[in-house]
Amino acid sequence: MNELKPLSLSQAIKAFKWPGPGSPVKSAELLLTEKCNACCKFCCAWKSLGKDMTFEKAREEIDKAEKNGAWLISLSGGEPLLNRDFYKIVSYCRKKGIKMIQVLSNGLFFSDFSISSRAVKCGVNEVKLSLHSLNAEKHDYLTGVKGSFKKVFRAAENLNRLKVKVSFNFAVNRLNYMEIPIFVKKISAMGYRGFCFMFDFYEGRFKQDKNLCVSYSNVIPYLEIALDYMKIRNIRPETAMLNNFTPCLMPGYENIMADWGQRKFYSKIRKNSLNMEKSFYNTRKSLLKSCCKCIYGDICYGPDRGYVDVFGCSEFKPITKKTKISFLRPLYL
Repeated sequence: MNELKPLSLSQAIKAFKWPGPGSPVKSAELLLTEKCNACCKFCCAWKSLGKDMTFEKAREEIDKAEKNGAWLISLSGGEPLLNRDFYKIVSYCRKKGIKMIQVLSNGLFFSDFSISSRAVKCGVNEVKLSLHSLNAEKHDYLTGVKGSFKKVFRAAENLNRLKVKVSFNFAVNRLNYMEIPIFVKKISAMGYRGFCFMFDFYEGRFKQDKNLCVSYSNVIPYLEIALDYMKIRNIRPETAMLNNFTPCLMPGYENIMADWGQRKFYSKIRKNSLNMEKSFYNTRKSLLKSCCKCIYGDICYGPDRGYVDVFGCSEFKPITKKTKISFLRPLYL
């Protein structure tokens, strides 16, 4: 797979002058486009082909973020490189002094060294690549693009050569959830320490394909094996690494969950992202009747409504007292 040694977090902090571990994350996310060059079986937004964010709108959001003290701007999609002003937007982020310019990508474009090189020259210094299996055939099937597995690792190799921080996003579904422990073991053995396991929203293709739907109850035992391995190997999470989870599913692991609420649980929150986060999740998540009994009931967004439609609500049991945090604190919150 990838033979070039990836850039470590400590190396990236030194090279790009990122704030050190423990610093409160002040960030903003720009959804540059809903268009995509993949055709993922689990996509929850496959019918959403809206217009690209204009450069003028992106500039306005970047100015606002910079004024609010943001040092991280995440460019997402769809596939953000499909925005015709992508490089211009990245360059403007750098011009405004944004220290971490992060791109969430399926890796297909970054497999071309000339594209990777141009993006890095404009200012990109972290890329989160989508990798949904360590089995090439399965990853290609899930993304709907033959050869996408090889391209993801070629992208990682290109970015490693360019001395850019690389991490991976893994979309959990019925076809790959049993791989989670081996995924952590093999990816960490390759030198990568940034990985995120994302439970997708039950919308679009994901909800329609019953062969992909999987319950939290099935997934959690495999997650626990992976987390135990990380504890034994002292692999500390770089950031929150569980997406679209709620604390009641895995009490004690709240500190490695992202997007479950307003995060009063933490000492700091991403203040300039909070309003966007509320708007996004209020359309997808909702509290259950039992949530009023939970100690997090006033800050948690609740479970994904689409998931509850498919699996019901029996897995979500209110937490009535604080649980001892059972995992290492992420380097960044």
